[in-house]
Amino acid sequence: FFFGIHYVFMDIGRPLTMVSGWMLSVAVLAVSLCFIYTRWISLDRTSVPLHPNEGPTPIVAVTGASGFLAGNVVRQLIERGYQVRGSVRSLKNARKVAHLQHMFPTVELFEADLMRNRSFDAMFKDCSFVVHTASPFTPQVPDPQRDLIAPAVEGTLNVLESALRSPTVKRVVITSSMAAVSPDTPPEDKMRRWTEADWNFDSTIQSNPYRLSKRMAEQAAWNFVHEHPGRNFELVALNPSFILGPPLSNRSDATSIATIKGFLEGKFYEEGTAAACFGAVDVRDVARAHVLALEVPAAAGQRFILSSAEAYSQLQLAQMLELEFADWPLPQKQKAVPQYCPRMDNSKAQKVLKLKFNPIPNAVLEMGRTMVKQKVAKRPAWYQPPLWTKLRMALKKAMKKALGGGVAGALAMVLQVLTLMWLRTAMNYQYRYGHTLKEVLQILYQEGGIARFYQGLVPALLQGPLS
Repeated sequence: FFFGIHYVFMDIGRPLTMVSGWMLSVAVLAVSLCFIYTRWISLDRTSVPLHPNEGPTPIVAVTGASGFLAGNVVRQLIERGYQVRGSVRSLKNARKVAHLQHMFPTVELFEADLMRNRSFDAMFKDCSFVVHTASPFTPQVPDPQRDLIAPAVEGTLNVLESALRSPTVKRVVITSSMAAVSPDTPPEDKMRRWTEADWNFDSTIQSNPYRLSKRMAEQAAWNFVHEHPGRNFELVALNPSFILGPPLSNRSDATSIATIKGFLEGKFYEEGTAAACFGAVDVRDVARAHVLALEVPAAAGQRFILSSAEAYSQLQLAQMLELEFADWPLPQKQKAVPQYCPRMDNSKAQKVLKLKFNPIPNAVLEMGRTMVKQKVAKRPAWYQPPLWTKLRMALKKAMKKALGGGVAGALAMVLQVLTLMWLRTAMNYQYRYGHTLKEVLQILYQEGGIARFYQGLVPALLQGPLS
């Protein structure tokens, strides 16, 4: 902008003091508004004021802290000013602990086992809040009762019993799932929207033991609350759908990370994606919901669905990556058309928690970018994209580099160049030939100067990205 102003004044040979005040004001205002707009669209407007600290900093205990979701919860809690403790199965497992210690050196880590009584007692001592994210997620297991249902139910009860033994705990937030709300089989009314009032009573240990485990674990938590009316804490349950978004580490054992990794590395390139259809949600939104569930008074005793309103097939998720990864071996087909795509009502989370959901295509793209940057996903050597795809992606990258500010940056550049060209044209007539602004406009109109002005606009705009 200042280079352009310098160019204008050097061109007309006039000092800054002779520029009309209103013209300079318009120029500065236009550029300022563009800058403000570019900053405004990037702001996170879903945040709320920091938790009011009275006395010592509140301590939050997060179970399963090494997980994909839990890591994001820990990060947002620290950013909000909380003191955080995290549980892991073993402090000796460097693969699951090292990234936590590196990213969050202030977090105090504890060893705890979901299946061991009083395992969380030491961790919960003096804590104000508990976030329980730890739960087994292994759809295919040899013994569903032993490997899924027992850890989910007994682990939840062990966490609640430890919270009951810690008088300082005021609220417990448990990470449940949409699996506890809706089955994977279509209901009679396929257009219905699932709400927090619904429970999944259709899944069985034979048909879908994972969904059964999520419903039984959450119900066990609510039953525990009802059986202990004089308890010291309130309970909140969050029911996220398929969690997507940029990972914090280079681990790839989370289900969603493995799914996107499979898309990018060509695992489904020939055979196609499964005929699955489900809701999705950004991991950062789920983490933010956990923080808000601790802080919002009206959240006590409530369930909250955290999901997109509409469902996506695996192929649709893969197609979202094509915007930036068209030269990767992404799936091009699906094995069969999904027979049922559920619909979710997420209005309660938006109304009570004031949560705003990030668009799923944004979450998928950011997830892909991060995984490639962290080398979690690598383009296979066997895949050679078509020449046209290579050229298209190269051109797109060049334009993205030229217009680094995206749409907002391009808009700002157009307005700035437009303003400078009008300044130059008007001031040339005003100060070189002594015309008033009204006379300048009349001359431009009569001589076709306006047409010439706009003909010169495109070359002027190209100077920015080309340089």
